Amino acid sequence: MKVMLWAVMGVGMLSACGDRNCQDSCRRVYDPNECGIQIEGIGWEEMIDRCSERCDAALLQPGELGSYDPTLIYNASDPPELETDKQAAAWMDCVWDNECPDLEPPAGTCAPI
Repeated sequence: MKVMLWAVMGVGMLSACGDRNCQDSCRRVYDPNECGIQIEGIGWEEMIDRCSERCDAALLQPGELGSYDPTLIYNASDPPELETDKQAAAWMDCVWDNECPDLEPPAGTCAPI
C-alpha cells in the first residue's frame, strides 16, 4: 500500500514539474537570470506581473487561435493581445520552444513580449 502511494505521488510530482504556466513563462522572458528581456522604463518584476495577469486572463476565455500566430513577427508598436486560452497556450509553447535571442524584440517571435 505504501509503495503504491509513493508511486502515485511520484508520478504526480513529475507531471507537475513539466506543466507550463503563465507565471513561469513570463519569468522566462523577463527575469534577468533567464532571458532578461527589458522594456524601457519598466522593471522586470513589474513586467512579469503584467505579463502573468494578461496571460492568466486569456486562459479564462475559451476560444480559438483565430489569426494569432506566435511565430510571426508583429509590429513592435502594435503587438497582438492574448485573448483566448488557445492563444495563451500557443504563446507559452512558443516561449519555451525558442531560444532567448529569438524572443528579443523588435524582431523576435512569440509576441506579445
